[in-house]
Amino acid sequence: MEKLREAYSFYSEARQASSEYFSLAAESDLSINSRLVRPWYLFYELDLAVFNSVMTEIMGIREELGALKSPSLEELLKLIERGTEQLQSTLDELSNSEQSDESDVIFMVQLAHAIGFNFTAIEQRHRTINEMLEVVRLNNQHSERALLEAVYTDRSALGCPTIQQHISLAQISDNNSLMHKLSKAITRTKPTRKERAYDPMRYLLEIMAETRAKQKVSTRELSEVCLELGLFTEGKDPLAAIAKFNQKRNKVKKETKS
Repeated sequence: MEKLREAYSFYSEARQASSEYFSLAAESDLSINSRLVRPWYLFYELDLAVFNSVMTEIMGIREELGALKSPSLEELLKLIERGTEQLQSTLDELSNSEQSDESDVIFMVQLAHAIGFNFTAIEQRHRTINEMLEVVRLNNQHSERALLEAVYTDRSALGCPTIQQHISLAQISDNNSLMHKLSKAITRTKPTRKERAYDPMRYLLEIMAETRAKQKVSTRELSEVCLELGLFTEGKDPLAAIAKFNQKRNKVKKETKS
């Protein structure tokens, strides 16, 4: 439980840092220095494993992470913490050095945004934008919702070739229904945002699943952790409520594999 507390604490700090980065980017020269801001949507087109590989390579922990066949939470935390320090050090060097290659700065800005919005996607929808696009490419009954959720999370995802193809097909077939729903996603009106109070639980679930070699997390495990960390206090029967919450997460994850 102590390690899960550390994981949750680290998540909170990382999420706060991500929020601060977006705030600073909005107020800084990035908003007026257009040459440093290039579209980052192509990161979302990568297979999630490839995206994670790029991210961990930049953090300097890819080889060690790959060597962990069934990582414990303690091992995972140590690597992530060291990788975060390495990433911060790289960003500081790029910002403070007059010799920095502009292309390196552009790449890091792109990657930072893609990572930040994937943070948000997990919190809001149980999955990354990369996973959402995997569902869109399946072209099945779940694809439209995944497309709309991706745009809702990061509107720059409209530039993704996978999404552009669906928009083009809708244009050809005069599918006004999709266009109407798309306008709602762009203004973040719909699809309805999942309960904000459960954002930490969604992220904690991914941490727990990752440290159990991506196996399903039992409802009892999740409920014990959430209650201990004070992440769920509503309702007369928290176990039943958390069971429903966990079922929703597992259902979303199955869509990528369907």
